[in-house]
Amino acid sequence: MIKKLLPIFIFLLILFCLNFILLSQLSAGVISSGVTEVGNQVYGTDTPKPAGQIAGQIIRGILGFLAIVFVILIIYGGLLWMFSQGESEKTKKARQTIVAAVIGLAIILSALAITEFVLRSLYTATTTP
Repeated sequence: MIKKLLPIFIFLLILFCLNFILLSQLSAGVISSGVTEVGNQVYGTDTPKPAGQIAGQIIRGILGFLAIVFVILIIYGGLLWMFSQGESEKTKKARQTIVAAVIGLAIILSALAITEFVLRSLYTATTTP
């Protein structure tokens, strides 16, 4: 029964997380209808975004997706641990999954910090006269 419900739970969790990401991007103005932007670019009233800003948005989106994967792995490891029923092999596998997810989170956060630092440094170096 649990093995049948686990994929459904993971799918619903992914949809739930994606909903929050899309709503946050929409409220931040990253995602828009696009009609105004295209019209402004065609008629020349809008300046194009710098390449660094576009690259930063892409990298932040990828890292945001990886953070969702981290949350799913933590929940998966927790479910494995809960349903292990005291069996040492299943508990060991659950611990390994959680430890691997935490290590992945540390790598993701350090990549985010390095990316932010490099992009800010490039931005200040190219815009400061």
